[in-house]
Amino acid sequence: MELTPLNGFQLFGDTLALIAEVSSLASKVNEFRPMTPDLVKSVHERLFPERVYSSNAIEGNTLTLRETIQILTSGYVSDRRRREGTEAVNLGNAVRHLESHLLPDPDPYTREKLLALHGILMTGLDPGAGQFRQERVMIAGAAQQPPRDELVPQLVESMLSELGACPREDAVKAATWAHWAIARIHPFSDGNGRTARLWQDLVLLRADLAPAIIRLQDRDQNGYYDALASADRGDLNPLTQLVAQRTAATLDKYVSAQQQSTELEDWAKTITGEANTRLAERRKAEYLRWSRMMESLRNDFQRCAAKVTELGNEVQFRDYPLIDESAWDNIRNGTGVKRTWFFSLTFRMNGEQLKYYFFFGKHYWRPQDTDSDRSEPRVALLVSEQRPGQDAELLYDQDDSPLSLREVFTVDTTLIAVTARIADDGVDNLEYSREANGISLAKDFIKQVILRRLT
Repeated sequence: MELTPLNGFQLFGDTLALIAEVSSLASKVNEFRPMTPDLVKSVHERLFPERVYSSNAIEGNTLTLRETIQILTSGYVSDRRRREGTEAVNLGNAVRHLESHLLPDPDPYTREKLLALHGILMTGLDPGAGQFRQERVMIAGAAQQPPRDELVPQLVESMLSELGACPREDAVKAATWAHWAIARIHPFSDGNGRTARLWQDLVLLRADLAPAIIRLQDRDQNGYYDALASADRGDLNPLTQLVAQRTAATLDKYVSAQQQSTELEDWAKTITGEANTRLAERRKAEYLRWSRMMESLRNDFQRCAAKVTELGNEVQFRDYPLIDESAWDNIRNGTGVKRTWFFSLTFRMNGEQLKYYFFFGKHYWRPQDTDSDRSEPRVALLVSEQRPGQDAELLYDQDDSPLSLREVFTVDTTLIAVTARIADDGVDNLEYSREANGISLAKDFIKQVILRRLT
């Protein structure tokens, strides 16, 4: 077996756009630096147990996030769940070792350091901890099987050598490639997935980015294993997109933490009489209220999609980072903003596929708008439909669409849905559903796609 080199993979439009978004977010975080030690510690303490929980959960560990936090905090592992508890303790120690020893090391990409990290990860769990496997392994259901054990050292050395020569600007691609390469080589008898995600994060952190926390839902809903299989076939784009999205989500936490810290500072200025700061604070509060409502709506769609998929109809949910306050304000003011995708739903049934993008744009007033609706500019969640091989088309532009939902926007704490009344000959009129409920909107939309579009 020969390991496909990093430059043997080509990345395309959507992937490159997501990498650019990561770079933009990283630049934003860098603008805040040096962050206060308390702020950095606060974010790190929130990320640390999530990293441990998520990576273990992907491998089948049934500890909850709360149980993981308790074990990491106390170090206590009960006899009843000793293996799962030990997995949490070990992975926590491995993350700490990576950050305290490998991250500042000028030359971390060596065989000895990879084996040492695996040794920490698998202490008390695997007799082969800290050693390459000494036997051939087979992965059930995998199209491509790991190489023979005698090839492992050479393949690992090749991977590490290439990582050491990779420029910082290619960090997202390199991190993804390292993740895939370790999974593909399968150098250990156990712990390969967790090692792959740790090494991925090492590459990202050394480029001043952030860990890509791949969640359990990414395994079950967002095609994590399918993305690894695509890389085996020569297409690194799906896995790179997932890594980029999860890196951006982590960077967003630092941005949000800094913004919240800034809010307190702005509040202090406000009470000293700075009128301009008062206005900025009010706008920020509006944005945070709006963002909470949008996140709740997205969660409702995700839950409904997951339930339908669980029962046999494939509805793939994919999320994107929420637009920040600046982009939100620009949309309200009519200024163009790139990349306003919020989430998408891909339906696959009976050999057909339909994709729906939910993205942000400006709400344009109509006769149905009240004075309250018109009191200030609004950011709306719009929907477009895309068939295979065709461009996406806004539902507003489809006079014959059997789907009723056209737009969602907010007024204060009220969710308002703009829906089309469907007649036999097409759209009859637009109606405003005030006090809309997110779960109801999600259920109705998914139901209409399945029953009116695909069956």
